[in-house]
Amino acid sequence: MYVTYVHGVPEDWTGKARVRHYTSPDLIRWKFQSTLGISEENVIDACVYRLPNGTFRMWFKQWNHTYAADSKDLYNWQPIGPVHWKT
Repeated sequence: MYVTYVHGVPEDWTGKARVRHYTSPDLIRWKFQSTLGISEENVIDACVYRLPNGTFRMWFKQWNHTYAADSKDLYNWQPIGPVHWKT
């Protein structure tokens, strides 16, 4: 599971936010794995999808923009940059 972690209770959007990775064998007991190093700060709203080639893509928000990162194992993420949506 990937969750947004914000320390404390911020009153505005200026606090530091990170995406953290947790795993669970039973969805009851959770083990912290890591804080993702996909960006320096203010990363929120991670969404992960397995691509047809078997790798994983994560989309996330930072400063009102959407970015992406790729992973082969769900533990090591490589940022690929901003996402430009086609309509």
